[in-house]
Amino acid sequence: MVNGYCEANLIKKSYELFLILSNQGNISKGSCFKLLDKLCKADGIQEAIMLLDTVMALNVGLGKIMYYKAIAAMCQDGKLEYARSLFHLFIKKGFTPDLITYTIMINTYCRINYLQKAHELFEDMKRKGIKPDVVTYTVILDGNLKANLRRHFLSPSGKRTWDVTSLWREMQQMEITQDVVSYTVLIDGQIRAANFQDAISLFDEMVDRGIQPDTVTYSAMISGFCIRGNMEKADTLLKEMSSKGMTPDSDLISAFKRGIMKARKDKWKTLVHTAKISPQQRRGEPVPQDLFNRVLTAHAYWCHHQAKQHGHGKNWALTMKTPEASAGELSVGAVLVIM
Repeated sequence: MVNGYCEANLIKKSYELFLILSNQGNISKGSCFKLLDKLCKADGIQEAIMLLDTVMALNVGLGKIMYYKAIAAMCQDGKLEYARSLFHLFIKKGFTPDLITYTIMINTYCRINYLQKAHELFEDMKRKGIKPDVVTYTVILDGNLKANLRRHFLSPSGKRTWDVTSLWREMQQMEITQDVVSYTVLIDGQIRAANFQDAISLFDEMVDRGIQPDTVTYSAMISGFCIRGNMEKADTLLKEMSSKGMTPDSDLISAFKRGIMKARKDKWKTLVHTAKISPQQRRGEPVPQDLFNRVLTAHAYWCHHQAKQHGHGKNWALTMKTPEASAGELSVGAVLVIM
């Protein structure tokens, strides 16, 4: 009957019937879970707590499992304050959460940027003899990296509080095997924090340890090389990624296109700079023949590269009228415009 009322969405009747049956010591595990799920989704936090307490009094083992499930369900539904209340109520009753529940709550605090609370729970679980696993460390690493990034943008000169390096070393000291997800989180965080050389070192270390990069790892590294205009490295990783059957998404393809444009623009600017163009020439005077030839060569290279990548290529050199165009027909201003 309890399940029947739940299916009919008659939560109040289901709860009242549950209380009657529980007073008789007659409760069903399945109906308990069903009713708890409905109460959590209907914001019936007080009823959920009473349900949990009732079950705990009759069956401690079942009660603890239901607390875990209720906390996880509320976190998943975005009811973080309710989840926090249940979690701390559970501890207040003298019970110790398990590894999964600690990890869920640490992740919850990281999501709402309560890093101090996340660290307190992280240290608390270790004090109670619960060893964090690779998922727990990955969650708190990710939270720390994002918090550091936010803090850096808000106050670039301020000291960054959360030390991800010590957490990474601690994982190794505790003989917790780092996986592709934990490596990728750290690599992506270093790229976003403009520590690209550190990201490269981590990527190489991961590969050397026999951990295969996944699509997310490759995408982070390729985007990092694209941002810096190093299209040779980006192209190598993209080919490697494709050879393993991984398909780049639209964001990565867009980043690759922007990288090509940046690399081409940087190369042309270097050519113009090294030719020591005078201010008069920058205002529209003819380009020296040697600069014209070098720009045309670089330009043709990138047009060819784009054609290879996308199966077609725009004839940007139409700006020069014909293949026999002379340097006098192209000014430095025109070169900079088509960049």
